[in-house]
Amino acid sequence: MVNKIMVWIDEAWRWSWAGPVVAAVFWFDPKFNDNLDVIRKLKDSKKLSAKKRKEISEELKNLKKEKKVYFWIWEASSKIIDKINIRNANKMAMERAISNFFLSMSEENISKILVDWNDNYKFKNTSLKTEYIIRWDDLVDEIKAASIIAKVYRDELMVELGKKYKKHFFGIHKWYWTKKHQLALDEFWVTPIHRKSYKPIKNRLISGGFSI
Repeated sequence: MVNKIMVWIDEAWRWSWAGPVVAAVFWFDPKFNDNLDVIRKLKDSKKLSAKKRKEISEELKNLKKEKKVYFWIWEASSKIIDKINIRNANKMAMERAISNFFLSMSEENISKILVDWNDNYKFKNTSLKTEYIIRWDDLVDEIKAASIIAKVYRDELMVELGKKYKKHFFGIHKWYWTKKHQLALDEFWVTPIHRKSYKPIKNRLISGGFSI
């Protein structure tokens, strides 16, 4: 009989002014935990340098290939965020990540899903019990890992988008507010990847800005 497991979900960059929101579903296979050096390196992703997050992310990807950890990532674009709002877009990203996770781990083997934060979503694609916990980013290894995976994935995407939209500095702070971002928005207006439903972007469009 297979022991029931719990899987964990976290997301990255819900409040950014541009780009997608990214969700990650994560599970460590406990058979290997005692021998995984990466577990000792895990912290809340916000407390790690970009270099260290990248190193840990690469280790976790290699462990996934060895089937010692399991995770899936999904993103919801800025267009989806504008269409259905950030809360529903975040839920959609989590649901899609869960669906893909079930391709490698049968839903029958899972006891419940635990989500960091208190959105209280009711996921459409599973009847599993879902629990919500707040500010466990630095307490649970799976949440630390999910957060690192999601953040590194999105940061790398924003760096690439920064090469396309060079005047907006998307690779810097990944578009949380900074003075540099504000000035770029004032001077060069709105790009297709800005979240136009967010107040700072909406205000630029109302005041006469244009999309490029």
